[in-house]
Amino acid sequence: MIYFNAVDYAMKDSALVHMLSLYRNKLSTTGQIILISASFLDQRSKKSFVRFIKDIIKAVLDSLEWRSRGQLWGWMRTRNEYQQIMVKAGLVNIEDGFIKTDRQTTYYIIGKLGKNIL
Repeated sequence: MIYFNAVDYAMKDSALVHMLSLYRNKLSTTGQIILISASFLDQRSKKSFVRFIKDIIKAVLDSLEWRSRGQLWGWMRTRNEYQQIMVKAGLVNIEDGFIKTDRQTTYYIIGKLGKNIL
């Protein structure tokens, strides 16, 4: 088992796919990668609008080459985006869900080797 906790917010999609691909190659045939997200984006929430505005600002700053020092706010992803990243990294048999406590809801996704059940 390979476990990542709250690293995804600091990585653009291509870097996250690359990292997961590298570690996928270290899995045994029954191994799995678990990614716990600190930056899950619920598409039904008001955060979607905030994300839209941030994406516009990021695009403008990128075009002006003002963002050369980092990712600005970090990346937030939807459930579908996380699933697609896992598939691009060559992980299948994907399972995901939420861990709910009184204080927060945390998203997790698990990718394994083998046939995709999504």
